[in-house]
Amino acid sequence: MGKSAPEIADRVEFWAGASEVELAACKGKAVLLFFWHPKDGGKSLAALPAIAELARRFANRGLVTVGLCVLTEGSEPKDLIAQAEELRRQHNLPFPIGVDCDADAHVAYRVAESGTPWCCLVDTRGVVAWAGRPGDLTAAVVRRYLP
Repeated sequence: MGKSAPEIADRVEFWAGASEVELAACKGKAVLLFFWHPKDGGKSLAALPAIAELARRFANRGLVTVGLCVLTEGSEPKDLIAQAEELRRQHNLPFPIGVDCDADAHVAYRVAESGTPWCCLVDTRGVVAWAGRPGDLTAAVVRRYLP
């Protein structure tokens, strides 16, 4: 919190729904990072509808939403990308998913200490302004960091 957001593009192995998302290219916009794992007892999957709703609601107001998912099953890149695409389709997600095979992005944001699901809001200057559980992320919180 209060520090420059670590870049995610160089920590994510594969992307579904985008060619790549670079935080440096998002300066001037707020960025919602949703860290999740599809096998964390259903907690992340239960949070997906609320995150998707926030993404849809605020996309036109300057919010970029990115899912960062740990997927390690399947040794072939095409299999991991297919899994991520299926998750996007199955849950009607309006945002890209970065497949974080070795959890580098999760570690950079200290998500391993908190566990998934976890959210970070990066402000328009590229600083981590808010972090917490998806249930604590309200529309009012998002509005505070929009351009």
